[in-house]
Amino acid sequence: MIVQPKQHELLESLSARALATLDLGPRDVPASMSADELRRHLAGARLPAWDVLFELHAQLASIGSRRAPGQADLWLFPGADHPAMRAPSLRARSGAILAVPVGLASLGGRTFPLLADERGALVHASGAPAAASARGLIEVLALLADREPVEAHRLRAAFRPRLGAQLAEALAALPAVEASDASHTFWVYPGGVIADGHPFRDDLAGETFVWRSSLADVAHCIETARGAASEEAGVDVAGLEMLEDARPPEEAPRPLSPEERRARGAIRTLSEEPGQAGYVYAKRSGRDLEIEVSREHAGRVLKVEQLYHDGRMVLDYANPLEALRPYLSDRTLAYYATIDLRWNAGDTCSPGELAALFHAAGMELSEPIAAFEKTCGGLTFAGLSWGIYSHVKRGLALREIERPMAERLVHVGHATDTDSNYYLDQEGTLYVDAREIGLPPSPVAASWSSYFERVFTAGRLSPSRPFSLETFERVGGALADAFHVPVLGPGTDRYASVWLREEFEIYEQESDLFYAAGRPRTVVVTAQLTDLVQALRVVLDAAPGATFSLRTPRPIEDRPLPSEPPALCAPLHDDARRRSRRELRVYGRPGAPSLWIGDPVRGK
Repeated sequence: MIVQPKQHELLESLSARALATLDLGPRDVPASMSADELRRHLAGARLPAWDVLFELHAQLASIGSRRAPGQADLWLFPGADHPAMRAPSLRARSGAILAVPVGLASLGGRTFPLLADERGALVHASGAPAAASARGLIEVLALLADREPVEAHRLRAAFRPRLGAQLAEALAALPAVEASDASHTFWVYPGGVIADGHPFRDDLAGETFVWRSSLADVAHCIETARGAASEEAGVDVAGLEMLEDARPPEEAPRPLSPEERRARGAIRTLSEEPGQAGYVYAKRSGRDLEIEVSREHAGRVLKVEQLYHDGRMVLDYANPLEALRPYLSDRTLAYYATIDLRWNAGDTCSPGELAALFHAAGMELSEPIAAFEKTCGGLTFAGLSWGIYSHVKRGLALREIERPMAERLVHVGHATDTDSNYYLDQEGTLYVDAREIGLPPSPVAASWSSYFERVFTAGRLSPSRPFSLETFERVGGALADAFHVPVLGPGTDRYASVWLREEFEIYEQESDLFYAAGRPRTVVVTAQLTDLVQALRVVLDAAPGATFSLRTPRPIEDRPLPSEPPALCAPLHDDARRRSRRELRVYGRPGAPSLWIGDPVRGK
């Protein structure tokens, strides 16, 4: 393809840096509409045919960057069917058209739709300015082509308010006039770029960015920002390869006092989101330099990020597994490590805020409730959300119960699958209601920790234990004695018990709201059909009137009676309210049983 005069004129006007960095020239294939196609497109879309659009077309049609696709490129006037050309125009409230879609820019793997106004300035879909001219935007792309996205060995510091002039003076940076305009100002210095405003992020127009690989330069900028803007200054630092180290919450340092922050020259982080807000400062010791980011919330340090020349170490004092470690067994923690266990700082509050909530409700904050919120506030896993503050942001949620005298329970959790709520009393006993069947809160665990221990056992089937038996009788102890199964101490209390060994589990609950309508419930889960049959015998011996439900890897067959009499018959139930009219029958010799379901045997 031959470069046209207008295109040649544009290329000659660009800086040597832009030409070398972007490798501008004709695209490998025709990729832009012709002038006639542009005219028809504008007419068909009822858009103004401004002269400047055809000037841009003459300069840039089929011209673009030939470096890595999507890294840094300006593509104007792609085909009429391209989504960028079919985007809505920018209009004033009166309906007048202010800018029309002309193409897109790409930087660091992201694309940004662009519109042009009557003067040839390029703007975002929101109307925020991108560049005063296409030539200026090409120069910006050349400056940022190797700096966005931020790679593991580079740094990008963002400051607010705009401090470009002060930081440029501190780093002896020179203005990049060819890339600057009334909305964005750029400076360059060896190995670095400074920008007032981000041309591709209109939400960051009020910030100053420094792209650099030198930790010393970023530290110098932080110290300069502290002196220039004092308490107003804020910074976020991105980049460097990250390593995380989960630490126990009790090892977290205390938050810096205002006096300590001033003495260290700390400035706040730009983000004020819970879990991200905090302070940043440079630490110097002889020739050693470190930038430290302390992220704080609710009166505690959640994370400390230590930035060195060759990486970023994140000391995580808010890791949910570490928070639970003092309260749960290694077995349970190992299981929790396999699920999507999350903690949200925004769903927690400080001890003082929690005490104020209770005081406003006329209640005293007990130690068990305070300890629960400190450990579990903001936790979510498996459809369960935990924490007092997360459920009472508009006031303390209480529930009155009679037991036998009136008592107030505090709402501490919710299960989305059953739409049920969890509560704590002042002593730390955990309750749950059954809203689906209209049952009020009932105690399920002596403490939240014992409930957490057994919430993922509770007689659940698994590939290694595919057989289960359920009965509405308290026969866990008899089964444990018969099968020599040890009790799971951390998961056992006065409300429920768990016995566990490899391939065999017994779960017994004093009052099960969801599956037994408030009645007792015992579940056996095993890997062997022979053990399941033996468990039936043990239960019938301990509770002759027991009924059952079973789950097996394959459906139990319903066929005519075999000729031999059954070795065992057991009545079935559909649920806690209905006894089935059918029964389970066991045939075969010991060690090779087979299960059948049918009507009760006559004369039995």
